[in-house]
Amino acid sequence: MFKYIYLVLYFFLLFSKLNAQIITGNLILIEGSGVLYRDNKPRPIPKTKIIIKDKDLIQTKKNGKIKILLFGGDEIFLASNSEIKFEEKVKLVGLAKKINRSFNLSGRLLAKIKNNLSRETNIRTVNAIVGVKGTDFIVEYVNDNTRVGTIEGTVTMTSVENKKSIDIDSGKMSSVTSDGTVLPITAFSGDMMRDFEFAGERMNSNEASGEKIDLNYYKLLF
Repeated sequence: MFKYIYLVLYFFLLFSKLNAQIITGNLILIEGSGVLYRDNKPRPIPKTKIIIKDKDLIQTKKNGKIKILLFGGDEIFLASNSEIKFEEKVKLVGLAKKINRSFNLSGRLLAKIKNNLSRETNIRTVNAIVGVKGTDFIVEYVNDNTRVGTIEGTVTMTSVENKKSIDIDSGKMSSVTSDGTVLPITAFSGDMMRDFEFAGERMNSNEASGEKIDLNYYKLLF
């Protein structure tokens, strides 16, 4: 009996420790300005690299650009006038740890997510959930619409309203409208690359205006 109670207490404490406020990676302010909210307290983001934790909320201001380096090798580039909140949970599956990363987004981001069986990642907006695994992609939530473009790999986008899902392969894009409608797949539009400094300077006028873009070049920049 006492042995059983001891085991229950041990796993309870272990699980609680795993889900304490987790350090998830580092943040670099590339240019402009931004604010980090931790425990509902705003902190201006300095020019030096800082750590980020579970449940941190990060905002970029006008002309602000941020690069986030997550443990495990995942990278997120946050464009100006954007906001992202982290939620990372760890659970035990047998003797192994399983990590679930969720990012609540308003604005625009580009993400490079590595394929890792022990880690599950999704991006959430007000009207869509974007499930990813080993993928480079862009998500934006602007004017009540979610738009997703895949640079490499495959992304699954699901409407919160009607639960309809669509797979978006490399070089393609789709949207969820304000009423929850999932729009048909189209070719990746160059205007999705705007604001990301590693691509913007090399975009020609056709790409920037929204015409189809050659993603093979931009893959080399990552």
